[in-house]
Amino acid sequence: MFNEKHSVSSFIKEFVFGIEDGLITTLGVASGVGAAALGGQAIILSSLSGMFAGAISMAAADYLSTKSQKEVIDRQADIERGEMKNIPWKEREEVEIIYKRKGFRGKLLKQIVDKITSNKRLWLKTMMIEELGVMPQKMERPGKLAAYMALSFLMGGFLPLVPYFFFSPLRALGISVLVGMTVLFMTGGAKTFVTKRNFFKSAIEMSFIGFAVFIVTYLIGTFFATL
Repeated sequence: MFNEKHSVSSFIKEFVFGIEDGLITTLGVASGVGAAALGGQAIILSSLSGMFAGAISMAAADYLSTKSQKEVIDRQADIERGEMKNIPWKEREEVEIIYKRKGFRGKLLKQIVDKITSNKRLWLKTMMIEELGVMPQKMERPGKLAAYMALSFLMGGFLPLVPYFFFSPLRALGISVLVGMTVLFMTGGAKTFVTKRNFFKSAIEMSFIGFAVFIVTYLIGTFFATL
């Protein structure tokens, strides 16, 4: 069943990945437009447009994927419940086969099967996990996760854009890259609370991706500025 740890993990995942995606998107747009020698207003407008479009797109994708996954799990659970109700002897045999393959025999096997099939919730969970390979936990609401994604995307996207409101495009570009690399390093490291990877390896990897995006978009903008 759903628990607090799972809820926190889902929130952290959406928040960290949203921050990363939003920041990299805005950093890329602002760098490319700035390198094309366009003014500060053009940089801000294009970045804001990309930021909001990206937030909506990411939230919609998150909503649909989570909703679809939830529907599939709910459908499989309904099928198992129906079989447990209509053909309980067959489902009991399946539990017995599952645990016999795990090496249980005789009286111990019967005790395990009796224990599992005496509790419908445990029985359903066992069939979902052992037979279908699905964890029948209650998932976060798709709309809630989509909102997490959209808000974190906008937060991450706005950070590298702030310098363009106060400085000239050239100076703002340097500050924006510095802010972007710092935040990406921190969120890349924070991601390890979900992925369980090495903190510094993940932080450096994410910073490198952000810097690569900056270089590519800056070169593209520079190229178009020469046309």
